Amino acid sequence: MRAADLSGLRAALVLTAGCDPLRDQGEAYAFSLREAGVPVRLRRYDGHVHSSTYLSRLFPSACRCLDDIAAGLRAAHAAGGVNTVAKQPVDSA
Repeated sequence: MRAADLSGLRAALVLTAGCDPLRDQGEAYAFSLREAGVPVRLRRYDGHVHSSTYLSRLFPSACRCLDDIAAGLRAAHAAGGVNTVAKQPVDSA
């Protein structure tokens, strides 16, 4: 992470794919946000590749990822642009 201070950022929903070369960077970012006191929900979709949400015919579980995205957007909208999802450890789909 290049930013010296991540505190004060809005809550985040970070979704990663188990077979994505960027997975570790995404999860490290989520952990850095959490360490800075930012509410973050991190979810890994094991067996998925980068952009698997576009491949729902190959990855039927991609629909769960899309549901998580929609729920995060609804929560952010309901909170006036701030997603208030509670801090949680990584959970796999």
